[in-house]
Amino acid sequence: MRGNLIELGPENTPHTLQDALESYQTAVKLDPKFAEAWEEIGHYYDAVLADEKSAQKFLQEAERLRGNLVA
Repeated sequence: MRGNLIELGPENTPHTLQDALESYQTAVKLDPKFAEAWEEIGHYYDAVLADEKSAQKFLQEAERLRGNLVA
């Protein structure tokens, strides 16, 4: 949630978009099966960094965790 609040919050905040990514990464470290955090990392790579290729790895992991893809 912290990462989402940083990404979607007002521009005049002490947090950077990098802080949002770090929040998602921390969530994954705490719970590697947290599909939503993997998805948010994928979204970050796609929308913020314009790196669709890297984003796909994270989005696929989210789908795999949700049981929608076979590893």
